[in-house]
Amino acid sequence: MHQIRRAAAVAAVVAPILASVTAAAPAQAATVACRTPSLVRAIQSAPGGSTIRLTPGCVYVLATANNGTAGGTGLPVISRKLTIIGNHATIARSAAPATRAFRLFYVAPTGNLTLRALTLSHGLANNGVQGGGAIYNHGTLLVVSTRFTWNAAPAERGTSGGAIDNAGRLRVWRSTFAGNSAQEGGGILNQKTTSIVKTTVAGNRADIYGVGALVKA
Repeated sequence: MHQIRRAAAVAAVVAPILASVTAAAPAQAATVACRTPSLVRAIQSAPGGSTIRLTPGCVYVLATANNGTAGGTGLPVISRKLTIIGNHATIARSAAPATRAFRLFYVAPTGNLTLRALTLSHGLANNGVQGGGAIYNHGTLLVVSTRFTWNAAPAERGTSGGAIDNAGRLRVWRSTFAGNSAQEGGGILNQKTTSIVKTTVAGNRADIYGVGALVKA
């Protein structure tokens, strides 16, 4: 069972989401080779408004942080509009014991990120300031048919959100949050505006409250 705590100031607007998620993806989009450096270069070099496609079924493993943003982020900061079509690929922080803590994505206030058909796994935000084991969003984030598994934000201080720490605009559609953990909001910690539609939130853990998703203004 998932647990969602809502404040009156939080808006959930469904119609715009349904319109945006059903829009056809661009016919022409580069395919990223099944190598982590190729994924990093593709994100760094993608012009605003572009789409990149991942190799179907590939597992892109991040062994080190790409940058130190908000305590460490595995991929380049998203500061413009970008769509990533996962083709059921996975982006995961390495499970090796010596791997340092870092999340997978950071969306800057100017960023606009859309994720489709992707799995994000084993991200770890643990600097005691910002959460979001998989994604810390300060801009606009649309998540469609995406799985969040085994991401964590265990720090006792700062914000949490095992999978997503949202401080911007978040829209989630037909996605799954499972096995994520945090102090607050095992799946999602929302600090601003969010809408969650037709999404499974199960098997997450929160040490304080918001087992599935904590939604607050």
